[in-house]
Amino acid sequence: MMVAIPLLTRIAYFSLWRKTCIWMFFLSCLFEFVELSVKQVSQIDDNEFAEFEEFDVELDASVDADFTANNVNERETPPVDTASIGAKRSPAYAEQKRNDAPNSNFNDDDYGIVEDESVDDFSHLLDENEFENFPDERRPGKQNAGPSKTVTQLKITDVPGHLRNNWNNFVVELFLIFGLIVYVINYIYGKTKNHSLAVAWFDSNRPFLEENFSIVGDDGISPEVTKNVLIKESDNHYIVWCSGRQGCIGMEIHLKLIKRQDLLSLIFYIIRPKFDVIEIKIILNPEEMDPFVFALGTKRSAIKNSKEIMDLNLYCSEKKNVEKLGLPSSYILHSEIGEVTTGLIDTKIVSALCKYKDVVDYIHISDQFVGIKPIEMENMTKPPETAKCLTKCEYLVPGQLRATEEDVSSLQPLMIFIFHVLEKVRRFRLTREGKQKADKNRQYVEESFLKTTHAQRQEAAQQRREERARERKERLMAEEDPERQRKLEKQELKRELKKKQPRVKQIKIKAM
Repeated sequence: MMVAIPLLTRIAYFSLWRKTCIWMFFLSCLFEFVELSVKQVSQIDDNEFAEFEEFDVELDASVDADFTANNVNERETPPVDTASIGAKRSPAYAEQKRNDAPNSNFNDDDYGIVEDESVDDFSHLLDENEFENFPDERRPGKQNAGPSKTVTQLKITDVPGHLRNNWNNFVVELFLIFGLIVYVINYIYGKTKNHSLAVAWFDSNRPFLEENFSIVGDDGISPEVTKNVLIKESDNHYIVWCSGRQGCIGMEIHLKLIKRQDLLSLIFYIIRPKFDVIEIKIILNPEEMDPFVFALGTKRSAIKNSKEIMDLNLYCSEKKNVEKLGLPSSYILHSEIGEVTTGLIDTKIVSALCKYKDVVDYIHISDQFVGIKPIEMENMTKPPETAKCLTKCEYLVPGQLRATEEDVSSLQPLMIFIFHVLEKVRRFRLTREGKQKADKNRQYVEESFLKTTHAQRQEAAQQRREERARERKERLMAEEDPERQRKLEKQELKRELKKKQPRVKQIKIKAM
């Protein structure tokens, strides 16, 4: 058996890899943001007064610098001889200077006496009254008398930078790596599990399919006929195409498995369980089936499909009672014509549905199959093109996420049940009243579409007339020539009067 991987599968691989990269990038950014926030909070808690330590260090440095500069100035400045300063300031010394001045010889350049300003600056320090109640050791001239006191400088030990050598600092990175490893392991496991389930189903049903079709497993790509090919659309979607049977064009089987390869989807399925679905579509020739619409399914699927599927919404708006037919109460029946129900449902179908009531999910037979109802159905101008006559069946694989190959292989009797339904549809024929009712229903649906189309055409014509009237009024208001404006007003008035006149049809009667 071969597995074909078309171009769409490669595109799906690329899109899956792109989604994985986007998720990983998003998680890494989120983890880095959380780590940065935790670090900032820890730094704030550990160093609440860190911002004030900088000011303390600067203040201590400035105080030490001032203290050192003062000591240097004190050492470099010579001591002031207060005795000589006092003698020079005495009256006797001044009188002696005046007496000696005439006897002295001056040069031309010696025109006065230069006094030291520094002496005058310290003259106020000689007064003892200026330093009352002041310690002696702090007075000028007595600084060197006592022993000097040494000031102890505060030394702040530099804290070394944070060394990232602890595993606790890589919690986010380790968590991210662990998540990636778990995701990759789950992807490999889920992909392998889905492939094994698809292969198990195909191997168990291939002998029966080969008995009923001449070609089983055609890839639909190569010009030559291929067999035993399980087409892989994605990691959870496989397709089998069969053809070469009398009365039908072909059969298409879709294996829609759970996305076991996706970890996020797997977590969602654990919260909200889901089943593996096997969908079988058999396309019949138009002459092999009478016109009718029939549907049978569980309550959940039947209600959902009656709202979404277009042919069921148009032809089978009412549900039928299944208790009279002996079917399980969990099913709901929709039938366009009453005689179709009694003609198709026999004892074999009833016994099979009662035995596999948890497996058979939906059966849909229609000659007007269109698919899902379009959103803008009211705006459709013509009836949608119907597909060929179709017999569709969906059944669920038991086990949900824990489904095994044995569970898939145990569904082989349902393939026999589907072909029994197919033969019943081919052999069933409506009565004349049934055909008239079916034709009437289809004619009514077509007329409803035509009425909708007619109403839409009338609405569009009315919009065009209003647009032309608005243009005429704008042209009339924009006209500057009074004569021309009066002519346009007369034309508009005639047009309005003509609309108000009753339409009379003239009939000529020949004289006898």
